[in-house]
Amino acid sequence: GASGDKAGGEGGDGEEFGHGVGAHTDYGFLTLVNQDDTPGALEVFLDPSNEGRGHSGTEGERKGGRWLPVDPLKGALVVNIGDMLAVLTNLRWKSTLHRVDNKTGRERTSIPFFCEPNVFTVVKPIVTEGG
Repeated sequence: GASGDKAGGEGGDGEEFGHGVGAHTDYGFLTLVNQDDTPGALEVFLDPSNEGRGHSGTEGERKGGRWLPVDPLKGALVVNIGDMLAVLTNLRWKSTLHRVDNKTGRERTSIPFFCEPNVFTVVKPIVTEGG
């Protein structure tokens, strides 16, 4: 559904978010996001250690990682890799650690589409020849 990013709370790295969503990965396969023109609100974590999942960003920041803004591009969708795709690829493709921290003072709207298999689907790594 649509979101005004008003779900306050605490980010995974201990920062307070007044208008946003704390650091997380999406549990599904893929997430497609259509976001409005609010700059700087959506951020993804760049993890140079390439460890990917399993931390809130704080641990990764200690290892030299950083949060990067994903500014909107007119007509473009954001594509986040989810946890299920990470499992299927045996972590070759890692879940996108992301957060929303809207500091603009104006309402922001995003429309996500979550691509997920049936709830009873068994998800396991795909084994390929040669790894």
